[in-house]
Amino acid sequence: MEEKPAVDVWHWRDIEVMAYQSKNANQESHRNMLALWNLNSGTLTQLGQSDTERVTPFHRGELAVVSEWNQWGLENSIGRPLTNIYVADANTGKRTMLKEKLGGDRGLESSPNGKYVLFPDGDHISVVDVKTGIAADIGKNIKTPLIDIESDSTSPERPIYGSPAGPRTTRKSSFMTSTIYGR
Repeated sequence: MEEKPAVDVWHWRDIEVMAYQSKNANQESHRNMLALWNLNSGTLTQLGQSDTERVTPFHRGELAVVSEWNQWGLENSIGRPLTNIYVADANTGKRTMLKEKLGGDRGLESSPNGKYVLFPDGDHISVVDVKTGIAADIGKNIKTPLIDIESDSTSPERPIYGSPAGPRTTRKSSFMTSTIYGR
């Protein structure tokens, strides 16, 4: 039996490159959106708005952190991730921008009490108060780097050393680090 030729057509405005589309077609056809069903009020609020985002509810509270990359799908699919970071009200679905055009959402964490979001931001780590939107560089006065400034990642944000862990009731963050290479 003779093999028949096949042609895949990719448009430069497609969010993902053709190889990604072909490989993940079945998974993408079964994608769903996160929603909150409030048993007290009987309301259903859809938190997810597109298939180019990740919505993660905070462990406690009525908020979710949203990482959305619709504008930069192609960059994400070729290893140069960019994303917008929002906080969404779980009862209304209303979103508030925390950070625009962040270099991916690797290392994005929310505090257990839902008051803060932590993420690598270029060559430092930012903690944002979700109520006020005020950001602070938590490593500003520390001599030991909290991020891997020598990483060869294609993202402008460098990976965090260790794992961020935030206490339940304070603004302080601690880092559980097993090894800091050469430092």
